[in-house]
Amino acid sequence: MTQTDRKKNVLLAFLLGLLLPGLGLLYAAPWLVAVVGTVFAMVIYKMVHWIPLMGSVIIGLMALCSGMLNATYARGFNRFGKRVPVAVASEAG
Repeated sequence: MTQTDRKKNVLLAFLLGLLLPGLGLLYAAPWLVAVVGTVFAMVIYKMVHWIPLMGSVIIGLMALCSGMLNATYARGFNRFGKRVPVAVASEAG
């Protein structure tokens, strides 16, 4: 398997993070981050889903942040060829 075979699609990573907050992190983030992010997203959803307007805003912001974070992890994966912490991934460019 060559390095080009192991590239992660950054747009797909963003969309997975946007549509599946927490679970989308399984695509490119380190496993521990993905598990903690998924549990965090589920807890936040359970806490705020019943609030009419603010709950929707909070869940939407959480999804957007998850998408951007997942895209950052995908860029780091493409640069280093493995799952790297966000501090290292954010320097990929």
